[in-house]
Amino acid sequence: MQSVDLLLQTFRNGNDKQCEKAARTLEKIGGEYVINALIQMYKLGRVKLRRRVLYLLMEIGDERVTDTFILALQDKDSSSRWIAAEAIGYVSYKERDKVTEPLLNALWDKEPDVVDAAADTLIYIGGRKAIKGLIEALRDGDSVMRKCAAKALGELDAIEAADALQEALDDEDENLRIAATKALEVIFEIGVH
Repeated sequence: MQSVDLLLQTFRNGNDKQCEKAARTLEKIGGEYVINALIQMYKLGRVKLRRRVLYLLMEIGDERVTDTFILALQDKDSSSRWIAAEAIGYVSYKERDKVTEPLLNALWDKEPDVVDAAADTLIYIGGRKAIKGLIEALRDGDSVMRKCAAKALGELDAIEAADALQEALDDEDENLRIAATKALEVIFEIGVH
């Protein structure tokens, strides 16, 4: 345990090279002790440390960190929110019921990268609740959210979104019209080979 504590301390306080080396070793060790220590580090850390922790937790890939990723979707730091949205797809995809709502909420983020990552993860996770929320985002969101929602609905082959996508074809936003067209082509297999 003492050597693990030393690695955790190096990860927390070391320079970039030391941190990276400690992270690779901690990833191999994994386990409850390491995961719990990293979760505490995330909760108490500064921005750069929180980002490092989220990346390492994603690499460890243990579903026990789902709540931490959900919490990170609310982080003040947009990069941490982006990492969390991505990480949920890698780690927490089996917990669809638990992560869908927080990811749908992330679609309303002011940072386009976070919105895009949340939409991409919703594609991966799928499910009726995700489709329903994406349709709502397509109808009510800002231009970035609507474009991401249209893309996601096409990727999900969501036939139930056809009416909302059809409505988007008349929108003044050209990027949305293009995304809606592509989504409808995928759903109805028009020109798709």
